[in-house]
Amino acid sequence: MSAYIVENETINRIIAYLSLEYAKGNYLKRILDMAGLDLPREFEKLGQTMLTLNTMAVNYRYNENREPPVFRLERIVPPDPIQALKSLQCFLYQCSEGEQFENSKLFRILEKAMRWIMKEIVTSLPAYEKAVWG
Repeated sequence: MSAYIVENETINRIIAYLSLEYAKGNYLKRILDMAGLDLPREFEKLGQTMLTLNTMAVNYRYNENREPPVFRLERIVPPDPIQALKSLQCFLYQCSEGEQFENSKLFRILEKAMRWIMKEIVTSLPAYEKAVWG
């Protein structure tokens, strides 16, 4: 497996989508509140923490000691759920090196967010609506 530090754009897509859903006050808000951040005011801090986790994984993978780049929060149009899911899956994959991801509260929270997004996508499909309950 190779690992790399994701671009600010990837994290900004994730945060834009999470921010939109957070504002709706749904189950994803409860998941994100477990991060212990003062959201939505600290989405920039969330992005920097994500980038730090990603850098730790890359450092572990390649036996390096780089400092994490500075995260720049950009106000962008939130992506559709499928793009948000794919960006989040990419991010989590790039953070899956070493033991730090197994012990990371943020990693576990983002995994829960990913599963919630998956559920939202699947349950919105016409095939799901047509399927028999039970």
